[in-house]
Amino acid sequence: MLDSGNFVLYNERCDVIWESFNHPTDTPLGGQILPIGGSLFSSLSENDHLIGRFHLDMQADGNLVLYSANSENSSTDSYWSSGTYLQLQIYLNATSRLVLINSTNWEGIHVLDYDESSKNIYKKGTIYRATVDVEGNFRLYSHVYDESTGKFQPSLIMWQALDDPCDVKGFCCEF
Repeated sequence: MLDSGNFVLYNERCDVIWESFNHPTDTPLGGQILPIGGSLFSSLSENDHLIGRFHLDMQADGNLVLYSANSENSSTDSYWSSGTYLQLQIYLNATSRLVLINSTNWEGIHVLDYDESSKNIYKKGTIYRATVDVEGNFRLYSHVYDESTGKFQPSLIMWQALDDPCDVKGFCCEF
């Protein structure tokens, strides 16, 4: 287990043969990439981490899109997208920047923006994660380690794809 949180398996020649950062499920951590064709899945519940009802896809066309799990992944099935159509990957860096990057030259194209005041809260001991939450929203969280107590402070939402939970298809019922 590396300090970054990446669980790595090596062979007898010390070559990496598998690493958890290449296989995110619902949460990329700082330094992790969601490649073209990659997906993140919500958990079934807060306590049950089986695959849930929603997924985020980094499509081959470069569009980052949220869908309900039982959809056909067509444009009419999506309930949020980044609106980007270049060959991009999503990247969460160690200083909280959630960006879409060009897969060939790592040029950052920042489209997942959040409140200017929250950009300056980075400090040593802070862990960032982006998660497809149980209710289907894609969010960026920060977890600040408090050295005086030896514990992490409650997580803060730094950015979210949707402001209204009822924008998630299949989450709110209408009568």
